[in-house]
Amino acid sequence: MEKVLVVDDSTVARRLLKEIILSLGYKVVGEAANGAQAFAEYVRLKPDLVTMDLGMEGLSGAQVISKIVATNPEARIVVVSASEERSVIIDALERGARHFIVKPIEKEKVAAVLNKVLH
Repeated sequence: MEKVLVVDDSTVARRLLKEIILSLGYKVVGEAANGAQAFAEYVRLKPDLVTMDLGMEGLSGAQVISKIVATNPEARIVVVSASEERSVIIDALERGARHFIVKPIEKEKVAAVLNKVLH
């Protein structure tokens, strides 16, 4: 069973994403509400996949993607963000994110992306 770390500064978004991920048969091993916490939890938990919000206090999601990929180039990170700006999406992918989901979150979209990235 693949382990997932859910990162979002919104408690509501984390809860919704966690429910969807669990319903798809994955295990949510941790959550983080900011960038610094996300990186620490990634190092501690070594998840198979990270869902990463971009707009957070302190370290941005984009900065955390860079830090994670620097420590593990094989890291599987899926950005989950409200931003649809092409430059933001391209930046996240260039930093090492594997895929991008635009909020609002839909179960079918999350299922398709997680299956593609993990398998």
